[in-house]
This record gives sequence, structure tokens and C-alpha cells, in this order.
Amino acid sequence: MDICVKPDQIVVSSEVIALARAFIESARAARQGIDWVAVFEWADDWRFRDKGTNDWTDVGPGVHLVARERNEIPPSAATTIDGLTYAIAVPAHIIETYRASEIVIDQKSYFKVRLK
Repeated sequence: MDICVKPDQIVVSSEVIALARAFIESARAARQGIDWVAVFEWADDWRFRDKGTNDWTDVGPGVHLVARERNEIPPSAATTIDGLTYAIAVPAHIIETYRASEIVIDQKSYFKVRLK
């Protein structure tokens, strides 16, 4: 996995930290014994199939929150704030295009976070 952002390059809001912490706690409860790291990843396109159907929903490009095992994350790419370890995997050209400097909560976004 490419970690494209240095930990101090993008600010993660306190609300996003809280969201990511709850997400990681859910991952830990679902699969105990794994050392999970929250990762904010960029996807050029994202779609999913609605459970129990053949219907697909296109979400489009954006940042989404995933749980990765710690051994997948280079130590230099990880940051720990208030006990939550996270990394950001967003290509440099996306940061430049969006003029992004922060990851914030966006209730309208499918993944509840976005670059700002």
C-alpha cells in the first residue's frame, strides 16, 4: 500500500479522530487480536453492492476510512493522536487538485469524511 502523505501534511479534525476511533473499536470487536490502524484512503471511484441485491451504488471519488493491519503501514507514515493510530493514503496530485489541507466530517458524503 502506498502511503502518499506525511503525517503532518494533512490535519485530521477532532471529529474525524472520534469517528475513526469508533470505527477501529468496531474492527477490533469484530476481529480480535489484530492490531488495527485507521487509514484514510483515496479512491478514484468507489461503488458497492447493496446487501442482498444486485443493485450497485456509485459513490464516486473521495476519501474513505478503512482498517488495515499495522504491519501494512510503514512506521514513518503512522501518527498517533489521543490513542488512535492512523495513516493517510492520498496521492499528492489529489491534494494539489483539491488544495486539501484537512480531513473533515461531511454528513452528506457516503463515508462521512472528505478532503477540505
